[in-house]
Amino acid sequence: MSALKERGLMRQNAPHLVHDLAFIVPNYSWWEAPFYGIGLKLYDLLAANMALARRSCCRKRDPARLPALEPEELRGGVVYYDGSSTMPGC
Repeated sequence: MSALKERGLMRQNAPHLVHDLAFIVPNYSWWEAPFYGIGLKLYDLLAANMALARRSCCRKRDPARLPALEPEELRGGVVYYDGSSTMPGC
């Protein structure tokens, strides 16, 4: 929680030092999309108004976003964003 609060303060006070960083969690089974979706929804609730965007991606719609993943049985993924600081030591 303290890291989320700190990121929120950094985004508010020094937006030029904090950048969005995308993470993709690949889904190979039918249950993974709702599992990770619920987990990230809980993260959003903990982050309150400091949460960044989250969306799903589709293997057919976004193939360029998933180039390094094994395409066999890949169903899609969940994309979420976190903050990355450009400050030295952070």
